[in-house]
Amino acid sequence: MLVRTDDPHLQLLIGALEEQYNESRRAVESIQLDPLRVQLYDHASGKLIHASPGLGGKLSPAQAQSVQLRSMLGHPFWVFAADGVRWSVGIAEPKLPDVSVARLMLREMLPDLLLSFPLVFRPCGWLFTVACIRFRQLARALHARDPDDLSPSKIDFAVSGVAVAAGRI
Repeated sequence: MLVRTDDPHLQLLIGALEEQYNESRRAVESIQLDPLRVQLYDHASGKLIHASPGLGGKLSPAQAQSVQLRSMLGHPFWVFAADGVRWSVGIAEPKLPDVSVARLMLREMLPDLLLSFPLVFRPCGWLFTVACIRFRQLARALHARDPDDLSPSKIDFAVSGVAVAAGRI
């Protein structure tokens, strides 16, 4: 697609692809996202082929092929730049605020959490309660013994109930 750099419609095509990608991001993420910013250069001539509106200088992190957090346009952006054989591309993705990420996670995870509480956490809580009762019985039995009594105790009985309860889950 990016074979002829002198094509007058190339910048419009890349801009349309960028806009379509940003619209699909907004639809999928279901939260308000700032648009992704893109710069595309002809690697050989250094000619700017496309730049998103509002971008100033060239998008290039301090280290090649790395993602870095930089402040641009008054907002934090994740910036990545890469050089290919024919093209140099820079991408700046706005960093989501922590509150937006937390809301998105809660919205996505809440149904799973509501399902997991009765199915997972209640049986685990019951198992923990049974284990505590058994270990309290064992502690009372050991405390009631004479310190010089080294005969076998009923530890198997105290722990086997927990193992049987765990096996029932």
